[in-house]
Amino acid sequence: MADKTWGVKISDEYFDKVESLFGASDEASKKAWFEKLIALAEAHSVKEDAIEYRQDLNELEVHTRRIYELITNMVQRSVVLRESSVREVTEKLEKKEAVIVQYQEKNRAATEELKQAQELIEGLEKVYDEMHLSL
Repeated sequence: MADKTWGVKISDEYFDKVESLFGASDEASKKAWFEKLIALAEAHSVKEDAIEYRQDLNELEVHTRRIYELITNMVQRSVVLRESSVREVTEKLEKKEAVIVQYQEKNRAATEELKQAQELIEGLEKVYDEMHLSL
């Protein structure tokens, strides 16, 4: 059976809230969200109609909400820790790269000094050979 489309007019405030909840979700996600909303409404209706179970259902709702809050906090903490770890590793990598650049500069300078020293030695050897031959 094909899905049917259902529409309702809502205030700009609620429209913005719904849009922020959906974000860039696809139609399947929006459909699943709406189905969960209907299930919650049905559960609330059952709670209102079944007076003898109302206290138990209220307690279950409190515990369920707390579980969702704990999971949400756990995920948020995980995201913060991961971002912190990535930032720390990035800083260490930047420091490492800076040290590498420093050593590369020192290596270039030492290589240049070596080259100059070798040229000086060659020049001195030529002068020595010339002086030695002239004696």
